[in-house]
Amino acid sequence: MRFVLNKLATVTIFAIIFTSMAGCGPVEYMGQVGVKASKSHASLSQAHGEKYSPYEYWSSKYYLERARYKAGYGDYQDSVRYGKKAQQMSRDGSRRAIVEKKREVEIGQVEEEASKTEPPPEGAPVKLKVAPAKETPGKVELEITKKGEGK
Repeated sequence: MRFVLNKLATVTIFAIIFTSMAGCGPVEYMGQVGVKASKSHASLSQAHGEKYSPYEYWSSKYYLERARYKAGYGDYQDSVRYGKKAQQMSRDGSRRAIVEKKREVEIGQVEEEASKTEPPPEGAPVKLKVAPAKETPGKVELEITKKGEGK
């Protein structure tokens, strides 16, 4: 009986300590800002987020800096909120950066194929497509003068 009570007391103490640690500001801050948000922002940087998704990149960076600033003053609740925002912006930015990068590669391939077509040789007549006129134009007289001369 005494062994059961000691075991029950030990389990209860560990449960109290564990539940109180889960809501502890510095512990939650380190988990959210120190690990999750920082890793997310680093992955956004590796995906060239500054080039392909600048809004998300700079928002994430600002929120991460703000989270660290708030933690410096012991305001862990706001710090964790900013960390979550930073992580969300990093995720969105990473997705967008990947899509934009694929799009740029596809556009680059199209431009590369277009540049492979050879230009006409020099002196060869160039065919231009002209849109048909809506009305038949009358006789038009143009007088071209050099700058400073004329009527």
